[in-house]
Amino acid sequence: MNDRAKVVALLAVTLTAASAVMYWWTKTSAQPPTPTGYELTIDLNTATPTELAWLPGVGPALAQRIVEERDKRGGFGSVNDLESVPGIGPARLEAIAARVTISSPAQDHPPAGERGESAGPSGPAGSGP
Repeated sequence: MNDRAKVVALLAVTLTAASAVMYWWTKTSAQPPTPTGYELTIDLNTATPTELAWLPGVGPALAQRIVEERDKRGGFGSVNDLESVPGIGPARLEAIAARVTISSPAQDHPPAGERGESAGPSGPAGSGP
């Protein structure tokens, strides 16, 4: 094998390894890590867009649409009400259903734009700062 063929082979191996690492990194870092033994639950009627974006498959744009739908209807009565939000279908609803709760309708709470953003989702009582 001549020198040029060795360089090409080395380059191919390096690019393949780099691609594998990038693929692994994007798959493992797509969602914020959840501490072991700690389940995040987010109240759909009080969560800010930042908190909603912690849900699997929910990014900033979808989180904002959830808040807009919540404000429009005066709060969610059940988790299934999320299906009225563009971008949430049965599969995404199933993925997030176990991680959300519903408090009393949002009329008891100010719209997200009228209160400050929190640092992240709330956990069990007494676990926050």
